[in-house]
Amino acid sequence: MQRALADTIIPVMKGSLVDSLQIVFKWSLVFVAAGLLLTPLIRRIKLASRKGAEKKMMQIH
Repeated sequence: MQRALADTIIPVMKGSLVDSLQIVFKWSLVFVAAGLLLTPLIRRIKLASRKGAEKKMMQIH
């Protein structure tokens, strides 16, 4: 009885697991592709000049 139940449930569970993993993989590909396409459009962030950063470090210490 238990063996028959396991033989019917396990293939269904494996199929649903495969479907779920495929969905997650496809959505992750969508997000990676969107990130790759949008990254060049982001403006560069201007970092503080080194002299200004050194002055602030001296004021803190």
